Amino acid sequence: MIEKQEFDKLPKTPVGHGARKKAYEGTTVTGRSFRDYEDMFGFSKKELKGKTVLDIGSSVNERFSQEARESGINVVSLNPDMSYWKARSKMKDFLKLKEPQRSVAGVVQELPFGDESFDIEVSAFAVPYYLLGHEQEYRRAIQEVIRTLKPGGKAYFYPIHASLYKSRSFSKILDDYSEYIDRSFELIEKDMDGADTYRLTITKKIGERVMNE
Repeated sequence: MIEKQEFDKLPKTPVGHGARKKAYEGTTVTGRSFRDYEDMFGFSKKELKGKTVLDIGSSVNERFSQEARESGINVVSLNPDMSYWKARSKMKDFLKLKEPQRSVAGVVQELPFGDESFDIEVSAFAVPYYLLGHEQEYRRAIQEVIRTLKPGGKAYFYPIHASLYKSRSFSKILDDYSEYIDRSFELIEKDMDGADTYRLTITKKIGERVMNE
């Protein structure tokens, strides 16, 4: 997890699938409610009505997606903890478990979805919070979000710590994709150490389709 580390000093070497898989095992967290998401991302149920939403880094209980579906919002949950899904697959028949309605195992750097699949993507304490400490991981995450967003779609990320917000390298990554996206930061609150935390919103430009890597 990259929090206070200076982003400009992160290595630029690529990371393989195996390292990503290992890093995310055991990272499943307590589920947050729809109201928690509204507070973090600044949207409302009315705004999401009729939209297809990807929850990147969902918890096991998928509280947000369950509450969203009750309001007629279509949410797909992406759970990065591969070990959970492997165990669940082995035990589901024995325990008579039912698969969640719309759940997928995967990580943001390798999203298992087609181009332009989602109107909205959200990440609460997942991206970039748990990305491995390599600049290329940040690039891959942004690329995949852009690829899977519909033109005019939005992606919300929280929290963005002050060190990342002020990073020239992170700003350069976002600048490199300015042909495809608009982005904005909003100061939300201070963390337990008194440092500023921000929300990053990315909007895919209308008319911009799939980008080349």
